[in-house]
Amino acid sequence: MPSNRGFSLIELMVTVAVMGIIAGIAFPSLRDLVINSRVSTQTNEVVAVLNYARSEAIKRGLDVMVCARDGVNLGNGWFIIPGTACNFDPDPCDPDSRDPLVLVCHESLKEVAITTDRASLQFSGRGGLVGGAVTLTFSAAECRIGTDRKREISILGSGRIAVERKPCS
Repeated sequence: MPSNRGFSLIELMVTVAVMGIIAGIAFPSLRDLVINSRVSTQTNEVVAVLNYARSEAIKRGLDVMVCARDGVNLGNGWFIIPGTACNFDPDPCDPDSRDPLVLVCHESLKEVAITTDRASLQFSGRGGLVGGAVTLTFSAAECRIGTDRKREISILGSGRIAVERKPCS
């Protein structure tokens, strides 16, 4: 009698069931990892921009502004320019009419909201933040209660920047 090699229907069904259980456990964790990674990456990107603006102010010995592109919310994009005022007309980041003084232009952040009480930040030539300390709060679009998908960037009057992870509320 020939010997048959292969899996029985029961063995295949058990294997599929075990794979389903493993996938059910792994996918939500993977999704959380991706969302947390996105928030951390974009937070780090903004911290790098703020550090760049501060270092440019110190290097030049002049004030440097980080301005919201729309004049309202830094989450909708920003640009960095030396001086003490943000000029929005014409659009300083438009390739056709770009202001040669603009150091950096950045598009809006994806799936992350920034809340703050300022539309611009000004670093003095000594590296301090003009106008006193400020906090920028980052929240993931999917910020559910009980998850740590919020970040707070605190900028002290001295210009020192610190990031803290916060729970969604």
